[in-house]
This record gives sequence, structure tokens and C-alpha cells, in this order.
Amino acid sequence: MLAKSNLAYKETEFSYMAMPETERNSNLRIRSVKTQNKVDNEKTVRKTKSKAKLHKKTNLSLFFLAVIAFLVLSRGVMITEKIDKIEEKRDALNKMIASNQKTQIEIDSALNLKNVEEIATQRLNMARPEKHQTVYIKIDQKDSVEKTETPDAVDAVSNFFGALKAYLD
Repeated sequence: MLAKSNLAYKETEFSYMAMPETERNSNLRIRSVKTQNKVDNEKTVRKTKSKAKLHKKTNLSLFFLAVIAFLVLSRGVMITEKIDKIEEKRDALNKMIASNQKTQIEIDSALNLKNVEEIATQRLNMARPEKHQTVYIKIDQKDSVEKTETPDAVDAVSNFFGALKAYLD
């Protein structure tokens, strides 16, 4: 053909054109291309498999890092919440202590002798005793304490209740 008569192409560059028609269409050439394609395909499959494994490892490591980061952050949040609760409890305790001190001051002021006398005279219509109403007693003995023996009747009653208690237990 047409390709041989065209002077724009050199036949040496396209050596397949110089081959006989039977060689150009031979199965040998197609097979070699197929086997080369198979080898190339296997290489690309291996590369894609290794890339897929690499992507899986990368994704797995990113997921693992995300889980660790989440755990660290959640632990930090829990610690912060606990600290806030402790501070709230301390504030409540301080308020209760202040309230307790205020109440204690009110109690102390209410027990003041002047206040007691004022309430007794105004609300209860009481009056101080006069001098002729006061009686003084003079005791010559020193203060002492003596232990007396318990009578048998008291021992009998205590023994009875002790035995009753032991029986019920």
C-alpha cells in the first residue's frame, strides 16, 4: 500500500511495514504483547495492593491516634468537671461556715445577760427581787461527795431487767 508510497515517512523508522503481511498478523507478536501486558498488569496489581496495604495501615494508625486523642481529651474533661464540682462544694461549705458563724453570733448576743433581763422584764413582766426577798444561807461544811450503797431492791430490779434483756437478745 498506501503507506509504502507515501514519502513523508521513512521505512526504516517503521520497520513493521517492511515485514511481510504474514509476520505482522502473526499470533507470536500478539502473544508477546499479551505476556508483557500480563507482567505489567501483575506489577500494577502488586503496586496497587501494596498501596492499599499502606493506605490501610495509614488509616488504621490515624484511627488509633484519633482514639487516643479522644481518650486524652475526655479524661481531661472529666478531671475538669470533677474540679468544678469540688470548687462548688467548697463554696457551699464556706457559705455554710459563714452562716454558722453568723448564727452563733446571734445566739451569743441573745444569751447576753442584758438581753435576758430585758426580755424578762418587758415580755414576761418579771421584776428583780427586792432585798427583803433574798435569803442567804451559810454552810460550814466543805463540799464533798459520798458513794452510798445501793439497796438490795435496786439490785434485784436491775438483775431482773438484765436477765430479761439477755433473754430477749
